[in-house]
Amino acid sequence: MRFLLAASRVVLLLGSLALPAGLLSSPIEPRSGRPATIDPAVPPESTQVIQLFLENAHLPSANTPCDNSADAKRRTLREELSLLLGYGVRMSADHFIAMRTICEPGQAQRTDGSPVDVWVCSFHVETTNAQRRPQGGGLIMGSFTRSAWELLPHTLFCS
Repeated sequence: MRFLLAASRVVLLLGSLALPAGLLSSPIEPRSGRPATIDPAVPPESTQVIQLFLENAHLPSANTPCDNSADAKRRTLREELSLLLGYGVRMSADHFIAMRTICEPGQAQRTDGSPVDVWVCSFHVETTNAQRRPQGGGLIMGSFTRSAWELLPHTLFCS
């Protein structure tokens, strides 16, 4: 799913997103507010990916690949999401931002070293100028278990 933002206006085709900050025991379907039906063979889609990152917003950035500066040691995923979204909002009115999510199958290791099948999901923000030439962007990526869509915190990556 793509979203276009101009500096002064936002066009989003999302349903309502709750911000439980990791207080839920299972993922919520953003459109309905009900628990999500998880099929390990089917990856989370657009709004579900954003919701999964929001549900884990309380997780610290420290000791993850997001930890790339002295300031990152004090940040959480919430701040990383704010930085990513704020990047596009502060662009001038003749710049546009495209937002998209991607989930691909993969395998990761739990903190105990055991392997687990995951969905490697990313949330991308890409900016273009008025001529639609790329001007930069960033992403947040993480691995979610296929069976329960639980984020493996050590897999967070920010760019």
